[in-house]
Amino acid sequence: MPDSLAPAQFADLAESIAREAAALAARRRAEGVEVADRKSSIVDVVTAADREVEDLVRTRIAEA
Repeated sequence: MPDSLAPAQFADLAESIAREAAALAARRRAEGVEVADRKSSIVDVVTAADREVEDLVRTRIAEA
């Protein structure tokens, strides 16, 4: 990510990534929830969509 981005550009990038991630999460939620793992307890789950959204965010940040 370039160090030369102005604060407004960082904000625009963050908003763009967040909107894309939210759209992906909404699509995956509509398709149904698949538990991929559990964290600290049986009710503290990680879904396949959680992982996919996290991967998307990490990828978009790395590409910036």
